[in-house]
Amino acid sequence: MENDGKAYCEEDYFNLFGQQCAGCNQPITGSYITAVGSDWHEKCFVCKECHKPFEGGAFYEYDGMPYCELHIFGAKGNVCTKCHQPITQGQTITTAGGKKYHREHFNCFSCSKILLDVDQTSEGYKEFNSNPYCIACYVKISVSK
Repeated sequence: MENDGKAYCEEDYFNLFGQQCAGCNQPITGSYITAVGSDWHEKCFVCKECHKPFEGGAFYEYDGMPYCELHIFGAKGNVCTKCHQPITQGQTITTAGGKKYHREHFNCFSCSKILLDVDQTSEGYKEFNSNPYCIACYVKISVSK
């Protein structure tokens, strides 16, 4: 193969002048996928986290990389503090102390009472050391400290 008047073997030519796969950084010599602003070997276009191919071809882009539905929410920081599973679209996110929770996992750190969002309960909750507490437990710890 030739470039700028110089002869190259096929391997060197593709290494020096060919398209590079965004997944493995190796030259692309056959069919490829163009997605998220880059070219990929078909086998390399997989979820950045689990490295599995995309079922049905559906993927999500975040920070220039492809993700499956399960892992896009983790990449964006939407993971429940209690169960460590992604908080997906349609699920309610409750936050306290900079932490995120599925609504059903938003419990008192001491007694495990389920805490509703502040605007949906008259009792509410208080934070101590970045953890949520029901009012009764909060009073107990704040009095003992």
